[in-house]
Amino acid sequence: MESSVSFLIIIILLCILVSAFFSASETALFTLNRYKLQTALMKKRWGAQSAHTLLQTSDKLISTILICNNTVNIAASSLATIVGQEIAQDLGIAIATGVLTFVLLMFAEIIPKTIAVKFPEIIAYSFAPALYVVFRIVSPIVFIFNIFTILFFKVLRINNNTEKAGLSDEELRVIVKESQQLVGKDHSDMMSSVLDLEKVTVEEVMIPRHEIVAINIDDDIKSIIRQLNQSAHSQVLVYRESFEKQIVGMLRIREAYRLMMESNEFTKENLVRAVDEAIFVQEGTTLTRQLFNFKKAKRKIGIIVDEYGFVIGLISIEDILEEIVGNYTTNSIVDEQEDINTVTPGKYLIDGQANLRDLNRRFSWDLKAEEVRTLNGYLLDKFQDIPAIEARYSVGNLIMTVKEVDRKGIKLIEVTDLKRYKAAEKKEASKENVKKS
Repeated sequence: MESSVSFLIIIILLCILVSAFFSASETALFTLNRYKLQTALMKKRWGAQSAHTLLQTSDKLISTILICNNTVNIAASSLATIVGQEIAQDLGIAIATGVLTFVLLMFAEIIPKTIAVKFPEIIAYSFAPALYVVFRIVSPIVFIFNIFTILFFKVLRINNNTEKAGLSDEELRVIVKESQQLVGKDHSDMMSSVLDLEKVTVEEVMIPRHEIVAINIDDDIKSIIRQLNQSAHSQVLVYRESFEKQIVGMLRIREAYRLMMESNEFTKENLVRAVDEAIFVQEGTTLTRQLFNFKKAKRKIGIIVDEYGFVIGLISIEDILEEIVGNYTTNSIVDEQEDINTVTPGKYLIDGQANLRDLNRRFSWDLKAEEVRTLNGYLLDKFQDIPAIEARYSVGNLIMTVKEVDRKGIKLIEVTDLKRYKAAEKKEASKENVKKS
């Protein structure tokens, strides 16, 4: 009698252990990071292939685990009833049921699943090979259950076809943001900027028409050489009469000087030999598309034209790279410093031609307006006219006060960031209190 009871208790304990195995396997496999699994597959980590194969048929995997888990739990319950009856009749059955329920919940459900959530990779890769063997053995039974499941769905007219959806842009951004701790903030910001390229068009980052450095090939050679010597760029636009009449192309200054030094002749013919055919970019082209266009054409600069063919700006591969890594050239930093002057913390005097995207990026503002790229354009869009001096416009935490205007637009704006301004005031007040005390 005692030996048979002891044997049944051992079987019950084995059933609890098996139930814990299935519970932990289920939780570990379904909480396993899919990208880490792909990495483990590439590194040929033991158990990764089994885990991947099981997850390929997740519906059958769930069926296998449920069938096996419920089978061992029912078996444990039945054996516990027999043991309880052998020990103390009806009272023993009640005690055995209560004890087994507690033990199953604690040691076959809660504890295994909690451990699996904390260490999904270790549990999944360790248990997957054994679970795969069980999966193959139980597959005929699973097949029968799946037939009943399909019939059930058909009766209720439920579509049982599940399509694997890819990651959306926003989900990908969340993944990139969460990876910041692993790859660092700079790398994470760069990856986010790469994703943003699809949303940004060339005219948002272009050099506008009035800032394009260009030379008229019809000018005398001395005037052209003087302009080239004063140019801060490696390439300049070359045209005849005007941008609209005829654009000759992009002149590579270094190549032009090399050709002229070789022939010892400073002539327009040598200049023209160093001119590359211009590539034209339609306004509205995304930076992602333009990056591929530059690669395909093996060029670094493109001329942006509107729907009527008028030149509106210039885009270079450096402009696109700056969208990814931020301003990295000396000229850009100087320009930004000239555009923005800090009056006090949270209060700034900003040039009307300051780039809206640069301001948003630097101060984490959210100034948005259609078809404008400067702060001047933004305010003109809001006022619908050139405003008077001291005119104000408020948006969110920002108060913008017009300080200088001319007949073309707004030249200088005072921007007060109330959030930063109040934070600075509190900081100063706390310093004063410390000094007084």
